[in-house]
Amino acid sequence: MYQLNDPRNDTNRLIPSVYHEVAQVGSGLMYRITSIENFVKLTSFRSLPRPVKPVSITLFVNDPFMMQQNGGYKLTFIDDSWNVVRIEVSEKEANVVLSISDLSSWWMGCVSLTQFVHYGRTSVNDYSASDLDKWFKPHTKPICLTSF
Repeated sequence: MYQLNDPRNDTNRLIPSVYHEVAQVGSGLMYRITSIENFVKLTSFRSLPRPVKPVSITLFVNDPFMMQQNGGYKLTFIDDSWNVVRIEVSEKEANVVLSISDLSSWWMGCVSLTQFVHYGRTSVNDYSASDLDKWFKPHTKPICLTSF
């Protein structure tokens, strides 16, 4: 077992009357896409730049909680709109392989696909991560004004 000789952090904030702060805890929101098809249908990524020509991208999504979401998706941009359909595709054949948590973070604008590639969490085939970020990653993160 490991023990610390001095568990205080370096803020030197005292809690009245004689206690030292040892940690800070924060809570945040975690976004999770529960239906990829509905998400694409409802948002169609309207506020983001569009490809200049028709595009077809295959995703392979791993979802440990909703097994029906596991598998391949084909995102197609045509007629100024994104459409999605389920397809049979292996992880090796897909343009992008992501967990549902990483996909949710990307599509909600919290983390870029470029960062996921840099972190080694995914690889991108046949497209540049920066183009995919331009088409799918919002420029601002969501803001929650709900008090808890």
